[in-house]
Amino acid sequence: MKYNKGFAPLIILLIVLGVLAVGGVVYFAGKSSAPKNEVADNSNYFPTIEQNYTPPTTNNNNTSSQTPLPTNNPPQQTLQYKYNNKIISYDSNLWKLVEKRYCTPAQGEGDKKYDGTPCDLVGFDFIFKNTVDGFDSIYMGGRQPMGCDVIMNATKCDDRLALVTSSNKKVVLDFYDYLLKLLQ
Repeated sequence: MKYNKGFAPLIILLIVLGVLAVGGVVYFAGKSSAPKNEVADNSNYFPTIEQNYTPPTTNNNNTSSQTPLPTNNPPQQTLQYKYNNKIISYDSNLWKLVEKRYCTPAQGEGDKKYDGTPCDLVGFDFIFKNTVDGFDSIYMGGRQPMGCDVIMNATKCDDRLALVTSSNKKVVLDFYDYLLKLLQ
C-alpha cells in the first residue's frame, strides 16, 4: 500500500514546471522586445540652431502692458542629424529619431562591434511623438528593406531610398516629402 501515492505529486510538479517555463518565456520575450535605444553616438548631432521663439515686445507709447496669451505649443527645438553627408533638420518636440544599426555575427552583438565601435548604420526611423495609433512614423532603410510593391497600407513609399510611411497626417506626409527631396 505504501506505493499507491497516486499521480497528484507528479501533476503538481508538471504544473509548477509549466508555470516557470511560461514565466521565463514571457520575461525574455519582454526583454528582447524592449524599444531600441535612441542614438547614443552624439557625433552625428549638431547643436540646436534655431529657436522659433520671439520674446514679447512692449510698446512704450501704451500705458497698459499687453502680454501675449500663453500657448500649449512649446517652442520649436530644431536638431540636426547627419545621414550620408546630408543634414536633416527636425523638431525634437515632434519627432523621435531612432537609428537602425546592424552587425554581422562576426562583427559584434547588439548595436556595438566587438571593438566597442557602433555597428554599421543601415537606416533610421522618425517616430511622430503625437501619434495615437502608432502608424505615424517614417522608416528608411534597414538590413533588408522590402520593396514598395509588398508593403501594405503605405501612403507614400520610395524604392530607391527605401523610405516609407503609412500615415495620413499632414505633418508626417510633409516631413516625408522633405526627407525625400533632401536625400535624393
